[in-house]
Amino acid sequence: MKYFLVFSFVLGLYQASQAQIDLPGDIQGRLVTTDHRPILSACVVLQQGCLRTSSDQQGRFTFQQVPPGQYVVQVYGPNLEPTREKVTVVGGVVMQLLIVVNHAVKPLLHNDASHSDVDAIGFADSAGSGQVLSHNLSKNNGSNR
Repeated sequence: MKYFLVFSFVLGLYQASQAQIDLPGDIQGRLVTTDHRPILSACVVLQQGCLRTSSDQQGRFTFQQVPPGQYVVQVYGPNLEPTREKVTVVGGVVMQLLIVVNHAVKPLLHNDASHSDVDAIGFADSAGSGQVLSHNLSKNNGSNR
């Protein structure tokens, strides 16, 4: 009888710990720029779980009731570089993420007023640094002007 009680106690502990492992967890995160400003309305996708949400005004997002396991959180949005972050969900635990997202470099087209075709393409930092890198697209590099 004594061994039965010990066995029952140990079995109960094992079942309790197993139940904790099988519980879903949550993922809460915040999206910020490299200068720590919140990113709002970004698309946040939880791969392997096929879930999708958007960040709020403070850059926060949440995935609730996620089964335990390894996932990849992907972030997309206008003027943002696509970003991926790995996360492991543990049963009964809220996983906290801080994801820093870079601004994307977007192309600018320059058109010379004396020509109808596009003369150059430039790339500007969407964060507003004012830096523009350009490349001449003319076949003759402007030698006939």
